[in-house]
Amino acid sequence: MKELQYQCCFCGEGIGDSSEKFHRLDPCALVLIANRRAAESQQAEQQFFCHLACFRKIVERHAPVEIETLVPPED
Repeated sequence: MKELQYQCCFCGEGIGDSSEKFHRLDPCALVLIANRRAAESQQAEQQFFCHLACFRKIVERHAPVEIETLVPPED
């Protein structure tokens, strides 16, 4: 079976182990919920994928991205 391919919504590059931007938490999924204040039945959502590095580059200008909270604990 062929592995699912992801493309970063910020840089347009593929998200794979061979990418210079690859982080062990990649691919990341962003969920956009439209009409958020309305009842759930009136909302719509779409999922976008990205490199963690690209997300941080855009978002950290305005809000901190706490990577430590995203890393699962070691077994």
